[in-house]
Amino acid sequence: MIVHEERAESAAKLRELVVACHGRIGLAEAIERLRAAGDLAVSMVVSERGRLLGHAALSRLRAPAGALALAPVSVDPERRGEGIASRLIRAALVQAQRRRARHLQVLVG
Repeated sequence: MIVHEERAESAAKLRELVVACHGRIGLAEAIERLRAAGDLAVSMVVSERGRLLGHAALSRLRAPAGALALAPVSVDPERRGEGIASRLIRAALVQAQRRRARHLQVLVG
């Protein structure tokens, strides 16, 4: 398994993963809107042999300054329980620190 920042060619696979994990196209569309607006500050994925297994997003918040929100976190339903979400979140937090984020909010639900 490789944890890395999302690449442009993985957008279609990411959409499929988010819908499979959360059962809602709207969440995938929200990620796409954040990306298009430049508000997707960190987008980490886990892949294995070309297959996308997980994703974690940190998006910019309007206030407080320098704040990011963690959501959503998506893991292939067939691969849950393997620590993929933990790896993604840790990698996203490292990227947030590198980008000098001042606050982090975790969105639940």
